[in-house]
Amino acid sequence: MPEIKNTFIQGKMNKDLDERLIPNGQYRDALNIGVTSSETSDAGAIENILGNTRIGNLIPEGYTCVGSISDETTNTLYWFVKSEDRDAILRFNEEQSSVVIVDVYESSGERFLNFTGDHITGINIVDNFLFWTDGNSEPKKIDLDKDYHNDTSLSVDNQSSALLSVNGENVGALQEQHITVIKKKPSIAPTVNINISANVLAVRSESIFEKIFPRFCFRYKYDSGEYSAFGPFTDVVFNPQMFGTNINQFNNYTTEEPYNRAMTNLIESIDLYDFVPSDIPEDVVQVDI
Repeated sequence: MPEIKNTFIQGKMNKDLDERLIPNGQYRDALNIGVTSSETSDAGAIENILGNTRIGNLIPEGYTCVGSISDETTNTLYWFVKSEDRDAILRFNEEQSSVVIVDVYESSGERFLNFTGDHITGINIVDNFLFWTDGNSEPKKIDLDKDYHNDTSLSVDNQSSALLSVNGENVGALQEQHITVIKKKPSIAPTVNINISANVLAVRSESIFEKIFPRFCFRYKYDSGEYSAFGPFTDVVFNPQMFGTNINQFNNYTTEEPYNRAMTNLIESIDLYDFVPSDIPEDVVQVDI
């Protein structure tokens, strides 16, 4: 008996033509199938798609799901859930289910997840960071590589509020400023002290900023590898002092030079202070000047 074989390389469902006239590579009807797109000999073959498995014990009673996202690269699901006294983000894959982060409403009123109960649609995963925004507060993100709890295997109801971890050590309770997308930048400029040598000839030969008028600022590097915006800049670092009482004593104005030597920045060295302010965030691991 002859065997009929069809390949479905086109991957196209055609309901317009009679089933006897459908060309090779197309099909009339399909249910729960997928067309193999590999480069091997089974390209174009049809295979059944696996069904779904119901997960009924991950989200406890009393919680409402306000958002979700699937990470196809790791076959992981994430749920944003809310109850009367806490918000949480849960994770599930084929190997295990766990709690990512929990925000417990303490009497102090400090909250950082701030789920309002409205459905959250702005959720994305980029470089193993989970980003979301609900349109009510600042956009937020968490590092999925971090453990925000001492024991992530505990259930949501048994978890305490999340902790801030820096270089693997807990440094206190997690706050909203630690998970906002826009990281805090320095609020002040560093303090600059100019050092001038008494020997003017030595300064002219060794000046570090002879024809440069620099300004300084600094920024933070966070433990997640992110950098803040630059803080305020200092005023231009310039030494206006002219040595001697005669303005032409050191040939400040000459016809040979195309610039005014009186504006030479005669500085032997500078000292920078106050680039680690008292309000520096707890998760800063480096200061760049």
